[in-house]
Amino acid sequence: MSESISDEDALRLLKDAEAEHLETVDPPATRRERLLRAIPLFVLFLIVGLAMRVAPKFEEMFAEMDIVGALPLPTMLLLNTCEALTSRPWLLTSGMFVLAWLHFSVMSRRKSRLRWWAVFLAILVPAALGFVLISLFLPLVGIMEAIGK
Repeated sequence: MSESISDEDALRLLKDAEAEHLETVDPPATRRERLLRAIPLFVLFLIVGLAMRVAPKFEEMFAEMDIVGALPLPTMLLLNTCEALTSRPWLLTSGMFVLAWLHFSVMSRRKSRLRWWAVFLAILVPAALGFVLISLFLPLVGIMEAIGK
């Protein structure tokens, strides 16, 4: 014979399960917290956008100086990446949507994942900015040294 559970026991089990679930769920983020979470992603998109806008100008300048073949590896990587993203805008748009989706839906749900994502962006944003700046200005340092000799 099957045991039937009383309504009171079912209600108590349901309340216990709900209380256990609520302990594991983070409270909803305030508007200010959501805005602060978006800043690193915005800065990263801004760096990529500026790099794509500035890199072709530097490429023209390097071509005028006739040093395109002698550029350092980071500079060539940046110029080739910018050229690829410019010629295939769907690639850049897809990447931005994937990053935004990761940021807002997957990584922002739990505090532990949010901490991991914040650390990742805290490393990625300065690294991206440093890579862009070093890549673009490294050949100019070599030219300045050659002029000074």
